[in-house]
Amino acid sequence: MEFKGKELEFYNECLEVLKEKHGDSKFYLAELESYVFAVFQRDTLMKELAEGGKATIKLTNHSGHTNDVSNPKVRMFALYNEQAIKLSKALGLQLATFKAGRKPKRKGFNLESKLKIV
Repeated sequence: MEFKGKELEFYNECLEVLKEKHGDSKFYLAELESYVFAVFQRDTLMKELAEGGKATIKLTNHSGHTNDVSNPKVRMFALYNEQAIKLSKALGLQLATFKAGRKPKRKGFNLESKLKIV
């Protein structure tokens, strides 16, 4: 999948976090692409709904009756939001696990920092 602009920047930031946590692996790239796609689709729909989108729309059926039905954009927003949350948990990219402005700590014992070579 090709990303441009802010999407590419976000993808690269997430990729760096994943490389620091899990090393250089290609196993999470497909999920990461899906995560970035879901986040930006969700954000686009959120902006459209905030600019005057309604929760319900009027739909006229074949017999001429008009009914209020839920807006498909609201349903898509909910689905993309759910997908983004699930993928962020699967990838370990929840905001609660990171502190602002700091790189996440690597778990495990770092032998190189404990030894002094003379």
